[in-house]
Amino acid sequence: AIDAAAASPARDLVVVYPGASVPFTNPMGFYLENPVIYSPIKLQGIGPGGIYTDGTYIPGTIIDGRGVGGNEIYAEWWRTNVGDLWLNRGGWDGSPVDGDGNPRLYEGPVLTVFAEDGEFENGYQASIDGFRIQGGDQQGFPNNINQVGGGRIPGVPAEVVIQGGGIFVNGYARFLRITNNQIENNGGAYAGAIRLGTPDRDGDYKDNHNDDILIAHNRIVGNGGTNLAGAIGVFAGADNYEIAANDICGNFSAEYGGGISHYGESPGGSIHHNRIYFNRSYDEGGGIMIAGELPADPTILSPGAGPVDVYANLLQGNLANDDGGGYKV
Repeated sequence: AIDAAAASPARDLVVVYPGASVPFTNPMGFYLENPVIYSPIKLQGIGPGGIYTDGTYIPGTIIDGRGVGGNEIYAEWWRTNVGDLWLNRGGWDGSPVDGDGNPRLYEGPVLTVFAEDGEFENGYQASIDGFRIQGGDQQGFPNNINQVGGGRIPGVPAEVVIQGGGIFVNGYARFLRITNNQIENNGGAYAGAIRLGTPDRDGDYKDNHNDDILIAHNRIVGNGGTNLAGAIGVFAGADNYEIAANDICGNFSAEYGGGISHYGESPGGSIHHNRIYFNRSYDEGGGIMIAGELPADPTILSPGAGPVDVYANLLQGNLANDDGGGYKV
C-alpha cells in the first residue's frame, strides 16, 4: 500500500486496519514488518487497541518490528528493499554515502522515514497516526565492532547493523506529524521511541533538515536508548519542532535524556503540556535534557542547542545518576 501510494500522483492516505488474527500465534493481528515511508503520505491506523478489565479485546493497528535480526532472512529482505528504493529514486537527501556513492543505512527501526529536499511540505503534511508501535530491537552499541555488517548491499561500509527504535526519521521530513500513537517496548541506538535525525555528523550533513515536526498526543512507555536519548531524541536541524501533550513514562537512557533529549542546534523548538514521569538516565537529564553537541575538537565552542521553550509540563519521579533528575540544560 505504501509503494502504491508513493507511485500515485495524488496525495494519498493509507489506512491500516488490524491484520489477520490467528489464535495462539498472532491473536492481536499485529503486522510483523518494518515499513519504510519514502514519500509524503499519511499513514493512518485505527488506534492501538487494548483489553478491558472484563477481558474483552478491542483490535487495533499494531506494527511489531522484532523480525529484523542481523543474520535473519527478513533483515536481508529489508536491506534489499531499501537498496532498491535508493537506486530507483536516485538516493535521498541527508543520507551519507561512501566513496562509491552507496548509502549508509541505519537498520531495524519499526518505521523508517526517508525524504528528499522539498518533498515533505506544509500543504499536505505527512503523518504517522493511530498505531501501536512496538518491538524495535537494538542489537549492538553504535561503536561495538563485534556487531557489524551492511556488506550485503554492495559497497556499504561495515557498521552496526541493527540500531532498532520505534520511529527513525532520517532527514528532510519537514512538517511530519507523529500523533495519537502508543509507542512502547522499543530499544534503539540514539533513541528508543522516536529519533529525529542523526547526531554528530560532519559538514553538509550536520543539519538534518527535520524542521517543523510535531510529536503530539502519543503514549510513549517503556522504551530504552543506548546513548544520547531514551524515548525521544531530537538531533541537530529539527528547527521549530513541537513536542506536546504526550505521556512519556518509564523510559531509560544509558546516557542523556531518559524522556526527551534535545541534543544539537535546533532553534525554535517547544516542549509543553507533556506528562513526563518515572523516566531515568544513567547520566544527565532523567526527564528532559537540552544540550549542544560536543565538538570533536575540545578547543572549539559548541554551537549550543538554540532557544527552546519548555513550559506547562508535569515532571514527576524522574531519576538521573548525575545531574538533573527532572530537567537538565
